[in-house]
Amino acid sequence: MSSRRAGPGWTNRPPVLVPIRVGPLPASGLDPDGRSQPRGRHVRSTRQPLAGGGIAGRAATRRPNRAENDALPAPWFWRDPLRCWCHRGGVTTSQAEQLLEAFRTGKISRARVLRAFQTAPVADLGFARVDLHRALRKGCPEVIFGAGKTATQVLGIAARLLERKQNVLVTRATKDQARRLQKQFKEARYHALAGCVTVEKWPSAKRPGLIGIVSAGTSDLPVAQEAAVTAAWMGNEIVEVHDVGVAGLHRILSRLEVLQQANVLVVVAGMEGALPSVVAGLVDRPVIAVPTSVGYGASFGGLAALLGMLNSCSSGVTVVNIDNGFGAGYAASQINALASPAAPPARRRKRKEQ
Repeated sequence: MSSRRAGPGWTNRPPVLVPIRVGPLPASGLDPDGRSQPRGRHVRSTRQPLAGGGIAGRAATRRPNRAENDALPAPWFWRDPLRCWCHRGGVTTSQAEQLLEAFRTGKISRARVLRAFQTAPVADLGFARVDLHRALRKGCPEVIFGAGKTATQVLGIAARLLERKQNVLVTRATKDQARRLQKQFKEARYHALAGCVTVEKWPSAKRPGLIGIVSAGTSDLPVAQEAAVTAAWMGNEIVEVHDVGVAGLHRILSRLEVLQQANVLVVVAGMEGALPSVVAGLVDRPVIAVPTSVGYGASFGGLAALLGMLNSCSSGVTVVNIDNGFGAGYAASQINALASPAAPPARRRKRKEQ
């Protein structure tokens, strides 16, 4: 490499490229040095003369310091998608309704609607990636599973959901998590028996129909209550029938009329897990069986009840995991929505259109 000539205005160091930032075209159409720039972008000059002087009309280059670099405008290119309010972190159900209504009336373009729905609606908290789009896709916000999380983590996820105007449900919540949530949000309610916390700042859309929650014994109440809290939080009306196990079969027969009014039944039982089979043989409704870990040694922590329910001879029995009251309540809510009075006419219209 040939060395450059030393002298006033010259250096022996290799040339340094001038860092530039690309941004929107200024109103004047000129860069900071007064020269016109290509349309659509401008260059901020970082050239400075050497401290030792130099030849007239010539300037050496230097790298801008951190403060100067931070002051430069954020990079932006014409190929980048336009940013709008709908790109701030997902689209809520109410925003989706507003978008579609505006598109129907011709106030916004089809391209803008598509951009809004294609945006990745995830809030990255570092320890969690919160799905802010779930309420739009499934009709219910993301639910927080409290077990294994710190109170600070649960609080952070709940705060982000509430920022998007989504109600919060925390299952398997600890007392510390409940205390922190109640301290932060006045609407927070701790359901101690169910081990759940709900934060309902906005009224949920009420779903027609009735969900029945049935438990075999008092020891099964925590799981049954988790199902009840979940279904109620999702906007369903529930009826609860407790302590009607097969050891006293007449107890369930006396509540048969109530159970027959429900669109779907969640039946919770431990021990041998026989109650769901009995209930399914008495009603013409779907039965969601929930085995619990209640029982003595040979119950194997609910495995005996689980296997008994899976081998039910009654038709229409669906089984969820051991102690999974949340899963049963959620599934019951979805079934109830399909069984609502508004659902059959919609299906008939669709068949007619085809």
